[in-house]
Amino acid sequence: MIDMVKDKLISSDLQFGFKSNSSCSHAILALQARVKHIWIICDNGGTATLCALDVSKAFDRVNFYGLFKILVDCLFPKCFIDLLLDWFSKCISCVRWNGILSSPFAMYAGVRQGGLLSPALFAMYIDKLIQLFKSSGLGCRYNNTLYWLHMLC
Repeated sequence: MIDMVKDKLISSDLQFGFKSNSSCSHAILALQARVKHIWIICDNGGTATLCALDVSKAFDRVNFYGLFKILVDCLFPKCFIDLLLDWFSKCISCVRWNGILSSPFAMYAGVRQGGLLSPALFAMYIDKLIQLFKSSGLGCRYNNTLYWLHMLC
């Protein structure tokens, strides 16, 4: 399946996680360089404010239908989307507590931990957030130039 869509599984260069030759260490180095740059352009004493978004448990919160809309918008093959839709629509789970299983229930969100496609699907999903932030015009302005930094790892 990955070979079928690998040319479409592309996310922003501002995402550092779930990519070959990239890691959170790269994101931290980029952040340090950007903060140092902001400090320098603010005459060696300006304030840099950092906003961080904790995306722990984010794999569990990916809305199936939001993900499918993104895949449709990115012109993924219909057969690929149909296959994922069929697979995800049959996802059920139950809770084990004190050795007793609950009744099964349907799942409407989440990409599977450990799934081969999950990191790429999550990156596609979260990429929309980066696109929205880039188009918002928010960031640090200096001499009519917008400097912004947002990275995901």
